[in-house]
Amino acid sequence: MHASYISIIIANLIRNLGWRARPLPSFNAPYLVVPAFIDAGIGEYGRCGYVVSKEFGNNFRPGGVATDLPMAHDRPVDFGLQDFCERCGICAEFCPSGALPRGRNQKVAVRGVRRWHMDPEKCYMYWCTIGHGCGICQAVCPWNHKNNLFHSLVRETAERFPYLRGLLAKGEELTYSHKPGPEPRWMTDDIF
Repeated sequence: MHASYISIIIANLIRNLGWRARPLPSFNAPYLVVPAFIDAGIGEYGRCGYVVSKEFGNNFRPGGVATDLPMAHDRPVDFGLQDFCERCGICAEFCPSGALPRGRNQKVAVRGVRRWHMDPEKCYMYWCTIGHGCGICQAVCPWNHKNNLFHSLVRETAERFPYLRGLLAKGEELTYSHKPGPEPRWMTDDIF
């Protein structure tokens, strides 16, 4: 909701500057959000099927603005997430619907891009069964920790030292000992 609201505010600002602009709220975007945000350099494609940013993990909802305002173009980023996700797999391990591919070397070609292919129907059917969105893949993702000194250092280490990524993924498992169980309260609380 906040991302959509911000999209509207930014589109209005751009229109007030004299350029055309259309808000593209995250809940009703007329484009494929994940590829657009990867091309824009927001983050990389994660095993969970979401864009994962270095700063925010996959725990954000993107919104956008279509405009003819001239801007500098960003490029896709590479902070080592593909390799990290290949070694980690915590999200797939704890996915209650089995929608995320488990194990190494599970990428397939989807529309000409090699990536992990999550099963959206399994995911959606699980949501229907429990009566609300799930988000367990977000709750257990190592990239979703707070932006404090320790976690920022771990993210920088994962980016700069590829040979330590497997160790960092194992450290995540040991330190936080993710266990299947009740969903975090933020997943089930009513927001209204």
